[in-house]
This record gives sequence, structure tokens and C-alpha cells, in this order.
Amino acid sequence: RKCPDLFLARPDFKLYEASSHAFISIVKEFAPVVEQVSIDECFADFSGTHRIYPDPIALAHTIKDKIRNELGFTVNVGIGECKLLAKMASDFEKPDKVHTLFLHEVPQKMWPLPVGELFTVGSSTADKLRRAKIITIGDLAHTDLEKIQKIVGMKMGKHIHDYANGIDPSLVLAEPEEAKGYSIS
Repeated sequence: RKCPDLFLARPDFKLYEASSHAFISIVKEFAPVVEQVSIDECFADFSGTHRIYPDPIALAHTIKDKIRNELGFTVNVGIGECKLLAKMASDFEKPDKVHTLFLHEVPQKMWPLPVGELFTVGSSTADKLRRAKIITIGDLAHTDLEKIQKIVGMKMGKHIHDYANGIDPSLVLAEPEEAKGYSIS
């Protein structure tokens, strides 16, 4: 009743999949290593390309604009020294934006954010942290690691404490890692 002229279009997954392939192909035109992490998201490693691309922000705008102009949809591009910082930057203001989050920008841009906005911190973990008076990502970064581990466990505590401090040693991988587990034949 509120929207009498509303038209509901069925999703076209084949188009979405083709658009994803085209998007990744454009990124691969520029980056030596691209890791696709979902149908509409990837990490690109530009290490060692500073002579070809001396201005990473200009390059990000070039890639973003090429995707918009050739494929007809917008993307956000995040730039940082590691995957975590690039991911956090890409989730800042949307749509069709380029954002940076370099290590020196973490206190200004990342620490004021609510702890639940830290990549990989889910709602349950965020609730536990907030109950312990860890409200912002900065609070998490400045809280003693042992205290965090008592709240969320050893492995998760170390992981999110590192992330809150902008530490992410994971590499951009062109090929997915082999699944760890058992082989059953």
C-alpha cells in the first residue's frame, strides 16, 4: 500500500557472477597478486610496484573509476599496509569511495570506532568486550592482552588485540591455502 508502483525484480545470479569475474579481471590488470575473498571482494598486493604506481591513492581511483565506467557499478577501495587495514578502510564511508588506513592513521581513524566494528569481532564478542568496559577499538588496543584473553579466550584475544593495534601478518594469496584437516579416501 505504501509503494503501489514498486517493482520487485528477481535476482540474476549469473549476471552477478559474471560481474564479479569482470571486476576481478580489472583488478588483475593492475595488481601482481590478487586474492578473491568473496564473490564481490578481493585483496590486491601492490608490493614492489611503487615505480609503476608511485601514488597509491591515484591508482585506487583509477581502478575504482574503471570498474564504474566499464561495468556500471561502484566499489569502495581501502588502502593500507596490511589486509586488515585495507579492509577496515574499505568499510568507511560508502559508496564509490577510496579511503586510506595506514598504521600512523590507526589512532585517529580506527581507535574511535565502536569495538564491534573491528573486522572479525562479531556481536557476541563485542557484547562480552562492552560488558568489560571495552567500548572502542582504542580501548581494546590499550587493554592488557591477558585481560582480553580471559574475556574471549587465548587465540581470539590475541587475534583481536593485534587487529586493534593494526597488526595483521597474513599475506595476500593468489591461490587459496589448502584446507587444513583430514583426507578421507
